[in-house]
Amino acid sequence: MVTDVKFIPDSNLIVQTGEDKEVRLFDTRSLNVVHSFQRKQYIQTCCDVSPDGVYCLTCSNGFGGNGCEATLWDLRSRSIVHEYKGHTEAIDSCVFLPYNGTNLIATASRDFSVKIWDRDSKACICECVISGSGPLTSILCYGEPCIIVSSFNLGIQHLRFSLQNQTLIKEGSF
Repeated sequence: MVTDVKFIPDSNLIVQTGEDKEVRLFDTRSLNVVHSFQRKQYIQTCCDVSPDGVYCLTCSNGFGGNGCEATLWDLRSRSIVHEYKGHTEAIDSCVFLPYNGTNLIATASRDFSVKIWDRDSKACICECVISGSGPLTSILCYGEPCIIVSSFNLGIQHLRFSLQNQTLIKEGSF
């Protein structure tokens, strides 16, 4: 089963993740697979592509801290750059954050947490645990400081990120 697809900017390619634990590139003109990345150990639940089309970010299923990682892929060399580990349950959504030219990514997990990561150092720079939310299922960024996550139990959560203070604060829900 396909879990996610994203278009790669300025190309004729899409990236696809799936329950077969593979990440694939498809040519939109021929509809053929042009590359399959190294198979991961766990189901790939989600993907995102950097605005410049250089990187792909994927997330893994997992349990008790096994799996539960986000993986950064270089679309030029078609290889793994980094893995981001720290969630204790599956990561269901990930996104590149366009903050003032910084290289940040965000992940949302079934462990009720959103983590902001430095793309290059792999460091988790902040985390927000949304108690009572149940699994977090989707994440998006809008504007510079605002992040929205969806949850099983508490609906949609609005978070505000401060790069200067390295904080992620829940501001409300709807």
